[in-house]
Amino acid sequence: MKKILLLIIIFLSIASPSFATTASSCSLADVRTAVTATARGGTVTVPAGSCNWNDTLTVPKAITIQGAGTSNCTSGTCITSTFSANGKTMADPFIKYEPTSSDVSTLFRVTGFRFDCANYTPVLRGTNSSSSYVIRKVRFDNNRVTNTICQTSASYYSRPIFFLGNMAAVVDSNYIQGATHSVDLYRGARTAWDSSLWDGWDNGTEDNLFVEDNYFVASTYAQIGAVSAGGSNVVRYNTFDYSSAPGWFYTWDTHGNQPGPSYGGFGMEYYGNKIIPPSGASCRIVDHRGGIGKFFYNGFIGSGSAEIRVATPYGADMDCPGGTAMDGVSNCATTSTKCPASGLYGSNQTAYFCAVDGRTSNPEKTYIWNNKKGTTTPSTEVTTNVCYGGGVESSGYCGTVYPAPSVTGAKASREGYEYWDLDMTHCESGGACTAGIGCGTTLPTSCTVGTAFWLTQQSCTTVPLTLIGQSHTDKIAGKLYKCTDNSPVTWTQIYTPYTYPHPLREDPDDPTGVGGPWECTVSRTGDGCMITGSQVVEDGNTCSATVTLRNGWKATWGGTCPAGSESGGIYTTGNLSADCTLTAACTEQGILP
Repeated sequence: MKKILLLIIIFLSIASPSFATTASSCSLADVRTAVTATARGGTVTVPAGSCNWNDTLTVPKAITIQGAGTSNCTSGTCITSTFSANGKTMADPFIKYEPTSSDVSTLFRVTGFRFDCANYTPVLRGTNSSSSYVIRKVRFDNNRVTNTICQTSASYYSRPIFFLGNMAAVVDSNYIQGATHSVDLYRGARTAWDSSLWDGWDNGTEDNLFVEDNYFVASTYAQIGAVSAGGSNVVRYNTFDYSSAPGWFYTWDTHGNQPGPSYGGFGMEYYGNKIIPPSGASCRIVDHRGGIGKFFYNGFIGSGSAEIRVATPYGADMDCPGGTAMDGVSNCATTSTKCPASGLYGSNQTAYFCAVDGRTSNPEKTYIWNNKKGTTTPSTEVTTNVCYGGGVESSGYCGTVYPAPSVTGAKASREGYEYWDLDMTHCESGGACTAGIGCGTTLPTSCTVGTAFWLTQQSCTTVPLTLIGQSHTDKIAGKLYKCTDNSPVTWTQIYTPYTYPHPLREDPDDPTGVGGPWECTVSRTGDGCMITGSQVVEDGNTCSATVTLRNGWKATWGGTCPAGSESGGIYTTGNLSADCTLTAACTEQGILP
């Protein structure tokens, strides 16, 4: 009995962390206390209110930090920076996530906050310094971020939403205002390229920073994001609103085989995005200077010209000891020999490298198709321009902003070698494909090895507004095939967009991934029926209502909800993607007994 009592006393004396904790207020001190009290996998709920934070909240475990919403500072949770007055630097964020191996399988999430950065403070920094595992379960969603840093600090840590090390993450459904390089992932330059964790990396996988369904508004001359230092991004279904900006800068770029601290990125996918430029402005949508890329079905809503650029400004060829020349096919290394960190192009060039599996820091395996521009429905193809090391292109820079070294055997980034562009004249659905990329419902019956084809049931001549931007109502569907043999004709599938919405999002069954939950208001007219039904519907679900009729009466269904059907007196709508009304008009059909 004494032993039992002793065990009970010991058990009761140990304070076990809770899986659900509500902070006493939105103050930094109260949120810190709640984080400490919450077990890995649990949720910290932060109440509504307006609070100033003057220091970083460090979170050493995977938990959810849930604000009250973003509508305002009365019903939502507003956090405003006073970091400058507290002597903090522009590298110190509101929230710092420092996971361990124990967090690999558990979600870390920040959601439901209004962050005012005061033009000084980053919002979130996630860091995984381990070389033995990848942190993939990270989500930053449904937040409103304003007054962000405009790159006044030289430190890349000042970027508002920044992930460093062996990580992948999802940034979705946010409103982000005024940022330069607002969302970035740096895996660590040379360490990432040499790491076996990333051998075999390619487009279409989960191992990316996913930036989806966000609304970015730039009030300054701003570039939204970059892919560099072994990073890789999937940028999809975002709206980039530059309409009130004094100038234009491309939305995203991929760094290439370049010197300095930025280094080359693995690559990027960029699709389903809506770009709104300043009135009449001409602009570069994406600057692709390195890695593997897929750029398709983006819509430029404006009257000016638009381009996607493929460039190798820092030297287009690289010979690695023990390997073959980097040519876009055989690539850099055929054995375990990796490129040296320095010495290839002189003492001032320290960032030239490639991975053992053949990925390079120059553009390769890049495909560009069906990117359109127009003032209403985009229907004119966006121009693809190229330039190469040591040369000068007709617009923009190549070898001017960063002096390109003199490289023996330098080659242009040219079509059919490192990139392939839409060419529906020479690559026809059900016909011949001799150049570039085609698009249509049927694979060509003959082909030149290396050409590609986007097989889809969707339009290949326009970019429907339903497919682009944060408010899209449908998703892009298709598969990319490459001609790998012409005798017999062989089309090999090489790319399919990764699952959308991303599986880390709350409502993976939602076909649009936009918003929610939604209010379904159920009502009726006429005295000959009674109606009951649901009032609040999770995103992507249906609304249903049951009607009880008096003899001689019938119900006619209407309202603003997606159309559905009735069975056994229960009417079920289609999947909701917005607030809507469901009405039953009850009318008398005959004389009552």
